[in-house]
Amino acid sequence: NALEEPEVKPVEMEDIKLETAPTQPKADLSGEGVVLSKPNRMPTREEQYQKFKEQGNKHVGAQEYKKALNCYAKCITLCPKLTPAQLNSALCHLKLGDNKKAIS
Repeated sequence: NALEEPEVKPVEMEDIKLETAPTQPKADLSGEGVVLSKPNRMPTREEQYQKFKEQGNKHVGAQEYKKALNCYAKCITLCPKLTPAQLNSALCHLKLGDNKKAIS
């Protein structure tokens, strides 16, 4: 029948490729996806900071202190005046036995 509607297949989330907006040049976002709360806008520095801080906290929970340090370093680059990432970074240095870096 010529009037039949075409079959519509459901879309699975795996079939959708999400892309992120370009980021600030100082922040190394290699391989770390930043989820945008609204499409077609750049994430703010604070949003990026929060995302990396959360990732760092997960690494600390898994006792992956070097990975956590990388996340916190990105936070500090994005928002150097926000202290939680600096304090968390010091904690990681203490856990790794590097007391001098913890206080620098």
